[in-house]
Amino acid sequence: KLRDNRKFETLEALKSQIQFDIIASKSLEFPVLTFWSFDIVHEGHKYYLSGAKKYARTLITIIARDETIERIKWNAPHNNQEIRKGQIEKLGLSNIILIWDTYNPYIWLEIYKPKIIMLGYDQRWRFVEWLPSQLQELWLSDTKILRMGSLEPDKYKSSLLRQELKKENK
Repeated sequence: KLRDNRKFETLEALKSQIQFDIIASKSLEFPVLTFWSFDIVHEGHKYYLSGAKKYARTLITIIARDETIERIKWNAPHNNQEIRKGQIEKLGLSNIILIWDTYNPYIWLEIYKPKIIMLGYDQRWRFVEWLPSQLQELWLSDTKILRMGSLEPDKYKSSLLRQELKKENK
């Protein structure tokens, strides 16, 4: 539902609203899903989301939960999930920003039915490995999985930035 029903004063006002509604509805037709830990948001993340946005009318970004990061990377995140979500919001690239569902990490596939899932150059955990089979299970075999290249990975990587922050705080 885009808006509530309403009466229009003129035929031209109705036509104008219909044109607006068409544009608004199309923005929901082609969602692209991105996800990552986004521990310390940096230019590499901006590059990743900007690249994904080129394919999207609606860019959906899923932020990993703190406990998910600890389990996958064996380290607590530098910033908690709410701070990370706020940092992604400030970039202004994603239309929808959500925090990972711990119980069903594939729920976002069911809800949004993305046409593209854009992976970062270094995303390599089980969730990623199981994506093709999950897409088949959910009847989303048309969904494409693409991988974004990196932007100076020796400079823009959260683990490297975390090490630099530790050195500065000593």
